[in-house]
Amino acid sequence: MKVATTQVSWNKQAALAGLLLALGTTAYWLEYKHTPEAERKEDQSKKVFHLKGTRLLQIIIADGSHPPFKFRCNDSSGKLCKPGDPSKWEITEPKKFKADDTALNSLVSTLNQLSSNEVIDLKDESAEKRDALLKEYGLDSASRSKGEAKRVEVASESGKHTLYLGIAHPMNDATFALLDQDENHIFLIPNYFSTQLSQGVTHWRDKRLFTLSTHDVTDFQLTSSKTDIQGERIEGNWNLRSRSGETFPGDLENIESLLTAATFLSGKSFAAESKNDTQAQRALHGAKKVLSLTLNGGHKITFTLYKKTIGSMGAAFYATTSNLDPLFELDSTTQERLDVDLKKLRLAKLITSMDRFSTKWIQIQGKPIENGLIEVINKDTQWSTLKAQK
Repeated sequence: MKVATTQVSWNKQAALAGLLLALGTTAYWLEYKHTPEAERKEDQSKKVFHLKGTRLLQIIIADGSHPPFKFRCNDSSGKLCKPGDPSKWEITEPKKFKADDTALNSLVSTLNQLSSNEVIDLKDESAEKRDALLKEYGLDSASRSKGEAKRVEVASESGKHTLYLGIAHPMNDATFALLDQDENHIFLIPNYFSTQLSQGVTHWRDKRLFTLSTHDVTDFQLTSSKTDIQGERIEGNWNLRSRSGETFPGDLENIESLLTAATFLSGKSFAAESKNDTQAQRALHGAKKVLSLTLNGGHKITFTLYKKTIGSMGAAFYATTSNLDPLFELDSTTQERLDVDLKKLRLAKLITSMDRFSTKWIQIQGKPIENGLIEVINKDTQWSTLKAQK
């Protein structure tokens, strides 16, 4: 009996294996190389400004409801002023003020991340239709040249760019925008960006009341209707003196919490540009002084808080500091955060936080304990029994 045999074609097998390898390589390239790169390029094409790694020099914003605000970065010599940097800013127009650095750095991040939901391409449209659409969008040359035109100008070491904002889209949560003088491409950017440009000068001004940090404070005095405390930092520890002259060790955590709350105080608005002018006097008419806090950090700064009752609607809080001119309006929780008494600030804990974290050995002794004595030791952050005896 003959058995039929089949000759295997190794050439065909090799060709098939090669084809599968090529298909697998192509699929891998499409999934892990080509697709992410294509998506990255698409995302980049939708970005309005390209500011990554770029040092900014100046930003101008205008929305037509007030004179344009001009901001200048003061850290250009320190190689900062790039998106993500903790840069220092100032307002140079319409008046010169120190800027709120947090607000300005947030604006820089917003500009860097600003992307369009959609880009409308007008390059294939006739000149007449393009002009008609630009006018409909509020972005024609006449609208852009008006003094009340909404715009953002960004000047950096690599050049200057101006984004003009038109009307809101009737259907989408977006605003029509045009970059520089490119009338062929219209961006649809999120409406929140247009809203941010409408912020008043108070939003952009520095409203911090203390110009020193918590660790700079060497001594303080807190006076209110319920307390009068003096504190002094000596070799890292706080000593307190009460109104009657008694002295107590201070609670490091609670005192640091008070000082942090004070040094991070920020005004809600400016009630008057000068605490001595008639506008300030009108604001403080009927107000009572409720608290005074003096911090010494190389130079003394005295903060004074006033409370003004406004009928049944509650109260308004105003404050002055000895080193700044304005009268500030503050949040209603300010008094609650700062008006603490001696009981809270004096040391009442048997073991402080510093002791707790530095403790390496504990001995516990007493009748309820089996064998009468327990000793534990902390080695490499692990606690274990060292000895147990009677």
